[in-house]
Amino acid sequence: MNSKNIKTVFVSGLIAASTIVPTAVLAQSPSTSTSTNKGFCNQVTNASTRLSQNIADRESKLNAKRIERTTDLTNKKNQQTDRLAADRAKWDTNRKEQFTKLDARGKSDAQKQAIAAFEQAVTNAIAARRAAVDAANKDYRAGVDAAIASRKSAVDSAIATFQSSVNAAVSKAQSDCASGTDPKTVRQTLQDSLKAARDKLQSDLKAIDKTGATIQTLQATRKAAVDKAFADFKAAVEAARTTLKAALGSTTASASPSATK
Repeated sequence: MNSKNIKTVFVSGLIAASTIVPTAVLAQSPSTSTSTNKGFCNQVTNASTRLSQNIADRESKLNAKRIERTTDLTNKKNQQTDRLAADRAKWDTNRKEQFTKLDARGKSDAQKQAIAAFEQAVTNAIAARRAAVDAANKDYRAGVDAAIASRKSAVDSAIATFQSSVNAAVSKAQSDCASGTDPKTVRQTLQDSLKAARDKLQSDLKAIDKTGATIQTLQATRKAAVDKAFADFKAAVEAARTTLKAALGSTTASASPSATK
């Protein structure tokens, strides 16, 4: 489940939970007698307790989903890292084989020196490209982690504000009820306050849900960095190949950009 779906499920449950209080107390008689007033206050208190527990349960489920999502992301990162390391090891083995064949073509000392220089240039170009790619991946992942952390903090803040508003609304209802305010007025005020809290929660969370655009920007930045790394690599190898061809005559060097990743 992605972060947007997690938030949607949580908010839906949270909003549904916040209706516990009005549902429980709106059924009370609008009588202003002392006994009814006291019963109304008891209903508000009991419903508030159930609401607090329901919200706590929803938060627990949200945290569990967050942990699951974080674990999935970590596993994917590790798999990508392991796969890249395995591919690089394979490419390194292949490149060594090509270098061995190339070494055999050196007849004179000048040719051998030219071949050694070419191999060093290719090796350096590969190291530079890998460093650039690794840096791009690191920056991308750090950016994603920061975006997720920022969104989590904003969501938690919105939920905390919602909880605070609900608690304040319930406390006011209890205070008004205890002071002898008409229960009908207390109920209406409570209902309006809870609706305002729910509407604000939805509005706040809707404003937060912009992680997708941030991720797209990070992906574009990483792609640009990787594309440049490969372009620089290709230019370096082509230059080294041109120099080697001049030293060996018309024979073309075997190592190519596509074969030396």
